Amino acid sequence: MIWSDNDVTNDFTALRKPDGKQEYDPQYLNVAMRLYREYQRRLWDPECVVEKAAYEALPAVEEWHFHTYGPFGIFMVDMRGNRIAPSGVLRDGLPPILSQRQRDAIEEAFQKPDLKCMILAAEIPFVGEPPDVIKEKAEKLPFLKDHWPYSLDELLWVLDLCFSWKSAVPGREVLMLTGDIHVSVDSTISDSKTGQTIRHIVTSPITNEVSGFHPQLVGKLSDRYSYVHKPLAGQRTFCRISLDLSEAKVVADVDLVCIPGEGKEAEPATTTSFKENKYD
Repeated sequence: MIWSDNDVTNDFTALRKPDGKQEYDPQYLNVAMRLYREYQRRLWDPECVVEKAAYEALPAVEEWHFHTYGPFGIFMVDMRGNRIAPSGVLRDGLPPILSQRQRDAIEEAFQKPDLKCMILAAEIPFVGEPPDVIKEKAEKLPFLKDHWPYSLDELLWVLDLCFSWKSAVPGREVLMLTGDIHVSVDSTISDSKTGQTIRHIVTSPITNEVSGFHPQLVGKLSDRYSYVHKPLAGQRTFCRISLDLSEAKVVADVDLVCIPGEGKEAEPATTTSFKENKYD
């Protein structure tokens, strides 16, 4: 499980009133964050703190977690915790998406011996619109300050780490898995330095309405990184990841499974295969 504003309240780490005060009452956010822990975090962390006094005594909100299954790793990124205290009070200014402790945890995860495939999951897509477009739109839409391209230096740090690790040993794979924007998109991020690519999957809602996809289909983050988007218009989707841990090889087979939507642009159901990697 990975937390998002849907588990607490919309855009709770970004919204402020015209006078700069936070939009939501801190006590309300404190209760909502603890309820998230009760119904979701306890699924993987049954001993997590949920009682008010103990929760408010925590030094920080830290909701990232990392799991390994043989040579496969899954890192669930926390995009909210560094911008809010356990009390529900927003941190001053606009802190980074990633705390230093979370950066250290991500780096440590990639250093795990025998790791061959890393799934990096985040609430909000790593790539969408170009950074300059996000910055401009965020002046009127504050929630975009929570998006990765708004914090370009952090996004580039993540990509540097992913591509460096992938290119260091032949056969390694990285998959980026996200959601949030209510439309499914199959993107490819390319690195001109290493010549490698990373698949970036955005899944759609299952029951909510499917939205349109507005960004340009081709874009750049820097001279090094570019991307291509392939939106699946009108489709409800989920990502199916099959892992083969046989003795002789490891196979990662990732499918983006599409179910017909209700919109005018809906297409027949289909399954789009990611790739199959074999590690001898």
